Amino acid sequence: MQADHKPERRLAANAVLLRENDGTMTVRLHQTEIARRNPDGSVNVQSGGFHTRTTAVWLASALAAFTGMPHGASIAGGGFTVSNMFGQTEVDSTWTPVEV
Repeated sequence: MQADHKPERRLAANAVLLRENDGTMTVRLHQTEIARRNPDGSVNVQSGGFHTRTTAVWLASALAAFTGMPHGASIAGGGFTVSNMFGQTEVDSTWTPVEV
């Protein structure tokens, strides 16, 4: 039986990139999936409930890699905001689409 995903690519001691056979790419920070690029090109993010500077930095980096444009991420009011030239998106512990 074939696995649903190809081997992980370690990005850092605490982060890996998963590539699914259907083309989905996911960044996992520790044990939490924080960013996903779907086969149709859409991108979703989530904090997993961890509102830390490390999660914010990884969200911004993953979004920049997935979309080819710079993104910022900030922590405010107990949650995250990610931003790009299209505007801002509030990020919480559920999958949230990001305009790309």
